[in-house]
Amino acid sequence: DGNVPVDPNAEVTGNWAVYPMYKNTPTSEDKTLNTVSFYNTKNELIQTVGYYAKDHVKFSTYAAGIQAPAVEGKIFTGWGFASNDGNVPVDPNAEVTGNWAVYPMYKDTPTSEDKTLNTVSFYNTKNELIQTVGYYAKDHVKFSTYAAGIQAPAVEGKIFTGWGFASNDGNVPVDPDMVVTGDWAVYAMYKDAPTDDSKKDDSKPADTTKKNDTKGNTKKAVLGNTGATVGGVAVFAVIALLGFAGITVLRKRA
Repeated sequence: DGNVPVDPNAEVTGNWAVYPMYKNTPTSEDKTLNTVSFYNTKNELIQTVGYYAKDHVKFSTYAAGIQAPAVEGKIFTGWGFASNDGNVPVDPNAEVTGNWAVYPMYKDTPTSEDKTLNTVSFYNTKNELIQTVGYYAKDHVKFSTYAAGIQAPAVEGKIFTGWGFASNDGNVPVDPDMVVTGDWAVYAMYKDAPTDDSKKDDSKPADTTKKNDTKGNTKKAVLGNTGATVGGVAVFAVIALLGFAGITVLRKRA
């Protein structure tokens, strides 16, 4: 029935023969490895990683630090098992239970990474290029941002009013809040500067009226004072005549 263990505390009562006894190594000492081999899309091995099966290691631990190759126009999404219907994603929390082979999985780069540029070219009235400004189409940039810092040339007798699209009926103003949706060409727009003559004409009527009013008041005051003086002279003359007449009468009586 197999060896019978000897009680270490038993008293030896005769001549005994004893033999060593063994048991199997516990599973905790198992040296079996579970491995994961990582491949690129060309089926070329990148790296193989192994852990003891007894440790029940998750796939995420195997994949830690494994660098998937960059693919132009693609974004790495994870690792997967190969199948006829395409790679099947590996759950990062799944425990690796054997020797696995996995492959990188990708998706197309989103349109937000599009590098397409929308440009605006700014011209003077002589159709000479001042500057071209560009922003990514994906950013939906307003025209006001493109125009910021662009200096329109000075034109004698004119005032700059903004930028416009060329047309047969004259330039059409560009709305500063409009999103630039392609490659635009815009031209400087101007209006006539106000003249000094127009400013003088506006001020003359008011000044003339004040001067005329002042002259009128002066004339009225002068005439009023003169009238009083004339009246006083007239009264004095009448009194003088009456006195002269009295003297004459007295002389006749005498």
